[in-house]
Amino acid sequence: MTRDDLQKILIPTRAQLLVCLGIAALILGVFYREVWWARLFDNELVPRPFLEEGLGLQLARLSTLPFVGTLVIALFWGSIGLAAYLLYLAAHNAVTEARNEVVIETEYTNKGKLQDRLKQPLLQLSLAVWLAAVLVLSATAGLPLWLWLFERFLFNPVTPSTLGYLAAALSGLVANLYAIWALGQIVFDID
Repeated sequence: MTRDDLQKILIPTRAQLLVCLGIAALILGVFYREVWWARLFDNELVPRPFLEEGLGLQLARLSTLPFVGTLVIALFWGSIGLAAYLLYLAAHNAVTEARNEVVIETEYTNKGKLQDRLKQPLLQLSLAVWLAAVLVLSATAGLPLWLWLFERFLFNPVTPSTLGYLAAALSGLVANLYAIWALGQIVFDID
């Protein structure tokens, strides 16, 4: 991967920012859908129990939706499949390199080292571990922080400070989503 390729991945385009912003808005819309409905149609204050239940109960309520369970299972098995495919690919590359080395050794002297052959698969595996760590950190620390900031905007009157909370929540969530996307691109695009 060249420096230009890395810059193309790390510096977002307008389309990528818009997609991340749309995903962030979708996440906030799903988490606070009842508040939006109450504000748009009933024009009443938000029920007090909803304000007091917090993120844990909101996630529990979200998990009762039928498509969420299917999505979680699909994401889990998809990640297991990607990890297995990465291991298969590393083993396949090692076997192919060993086969090629046997052919080369019968005709030429091979100056390649095992370290050079394993460099790329091990780098991809270590970056995949980093991606998993970023996902876990994002789910445990990032998402609750951005939701907390968004709640400060949503449940208070509109003032410059609450607009600042909204801007911080959206920009943080967009940056978090883009960081996950960029790291995933780096993991799976190594030459």
